Amino acid sequence: MDPVKLSHFLAVLETGHFARAARQLGLSQPAISKSIKALESSLGVQLFQRGQYGAQPTEFGNRLARHARLIVAEGALARAEMDALRTATAGHLEIGASVNFARDILPAAIERYRRRWPDVAISVDVGLSSSLFNDLLNGRLDFVISAPPTTLKIDDGLAQEYLLDEVDTFVVGSEHPLVDQPEIGLADLLAFPWVVPKSGGRWEQIHAIFAASGLPPPYRLVRTESTVLALRLLSHGPYICLLGRGIFAPEVEAGRLTELRLPHLIEKRPAFLTTRAHAHSRLSAVNMITILRDICRKPRAD
Repeated sequence: MDPVKLSHFLAVLETGHFARAARQLGLSQPAISKSIKALESSLGVQLFQRGQYGAQPTEFGNRLARHARLIVAEGALARAEMDALRTATAGHLEIGASVNFARDILPAAIERYRRRWPDVAISVDVGLSSSLFNDLLNGRLDFVISAPPTTLKIDDGLAQEYLLDEVDTFVVGSEHPLVDQPEIGLADLLAFPWVVPKSGGRWEQIHAIFAASGLPPPYRLVRTESTVLALRLLSHGPYICLLGRGIFAPEVEAGRLTELRLPHLIEKRPAFLTTRAHAHSRLSAVNMITILRDICRKPRAD
């Protein structure tokens, strides 16, 4: 299948309209229509239902979408590799990482990588696994390192390799009233406000912890996806948050935050290296992955 026609197909799929796809690609609408018709003819199926309100993908179109993204992404990677070889430049590396990895492991990996390959341009996107996986499927990232929620469905176009367990625990400011309390029960945590994510695996994790003890979940909430805001709130008020140790370790060392003494409630989640399945990684990514594997194999303090 022609990657150019597939890129036209994806533009129509994402914009929902032939005219919008044409504007996005800098082409005429007849050129896009001709390209889609040629693709449909070569496959022997109809990919879109065309109407006055736009273009809706048929079942064939939806089935083709994942394969098209992989083919277009691999084509882009191949061109980048050829350009790097032709121009004798070192190339670049696009990494997706969870906050825990960005704070705890990735800095050491990048520093080691830089010493060996100083001319490679490195870009890091930090965010939630779900959005990072979409960027990976679309070819915008070389790989993702994260601990996705167990409830997150992993696309068949992705492959995962276990790296390590991330440790989540309850965190408060160093002046929090619970710090000096000799014994802390789960019910004690409900008396204080919480900083929680708007949605996703960690909020479900909090629900599950309280439900297992027959308790309602926290209800005095500040909802945010910003780790920076969460850390600031913990430092300035009686908030409680469930965080990965890699995120708050520097704050503990600085004396601003404290881990609550609830060892029976410490949660471990598997973290993975996620790549595109059945795809060849470029050399710059292979080299970084090798370093990450080595760092993750080394024992870490719990």
